[in-house]
Amino acid sequence: IFNVAWHPLVPNVLASGSDDRTVRVWEGETEMRCLRGHTSFVRPVLWHHERPNILFSGSWDSTIRVWDVATATCLYVATEHHADVYGLASHPDRPFFLASTSRDTSLRCWVVEDLAMPFLLKAVVHPESVAEVVSLQEPTSWAVFGSHADSAPPVLLHGAGSKALLQKLQGELGGNFSGTNCVRAFKHILSFFMYRKGLDDLWDLCLNIRGEPATATSNVIFHEKDLIASYHSRAQQLRSTTVGIAGIMTKKDDRLRKAADILLRIGDIRGYCECMREAGQWERAISIAPAVSQKFWFEMCQRYAQQLDATSPNEAAPFLVATGMVDRLRDFCLERNELENAFVIAKA
Repeated sequence: IFNVAWHPLVPNVLASGSDDRTVRVWEGETEMRCLRGHTSFVRPVLWHHERPNILFSGSWDSTIRVWDVATATCLYVATEHHADVYGLASHPDRPFFLASTSRDTSLRCWVVEDLAMPFLLKAVVHPESVAEVVSLQEPTSWAVFGSHADSAPPVLLHGAGSKALLQKLQGELGGNFSGTNCVRAFKHILSFFMYRKGLDDLWDLCLNIRGEPATATSNVIFHEKDLIASYHSRAQQLRSTTVGIAGIMTKKDDRLRKAADILLRIGDIRGYCECMREAGQWERAISIAPAVSQKFWFEMCQRYAQQLDATSPNEAAPFLVATGMVDRLRDFCLERNELENAFVIAKA
């Protein structure tokens, strides 16, 4: 005997794997089943956390077998490993998700959906029916072996994971599966019975479309609104901080140009113009400003003209004329005793 595993749900029930190529199931000191099918030494054995009659075994024949202990039959043989199977594990919160290790240096993950499908279909069509398939009673050996009259035990879920699922559906959602609760119910149900990468993100995308807050803290797939918001947040961070990536000090103009590029990508043209203005790129900002509105372009030209008026009055002339600040340009000419220019500007 190489390995043994106590049943996680039923007291006094034990499974053993041996070099005689069999898996044997015991109740106390009594052998109840002898499962034959492996062609080499049996190593890991693992009970299902929800269905008491389901047992997994791995062998040096490179296979993993799924057993129905009640009928002593093999339900499925996995042959994807290329060498001895050494380890099997699952988690109570996702009991239909299995991990295996092998001498072929791989760790493989499995979803035993055939075991979950009867429950999954019923739960998706009628979420309230989950209460009908979750047993709140402690299982007995009958749930493992069945009876002499009828060898098939009732197909129920007995583990802590299914009870937690039921609590979420009845407690957290209050048994109400309409509106937003419908999306949340589907998320709880499918996360328990199956696994796909990015599945949690699907439900958060559905919630986002409905205008509800998402629940995941780490996403693989983002809704466009979340993605744009993250870009906008990054641009604002660049505008407001003096420290760049990894704590390295960066020049303000460089940060502002990077922020402007981000804002332009997400279509925030007003933000782009403001960043370029802060970076001293007034003329580039002014050239793009009409895409926001004529009023915005006018205001930006006025601000630029006022700044130039204080430092480079000659360069301010085009912007003073364009924004109707002709009086200021005329006064500037009078201050420099350029009477003819002042007269022409005033009359024009």
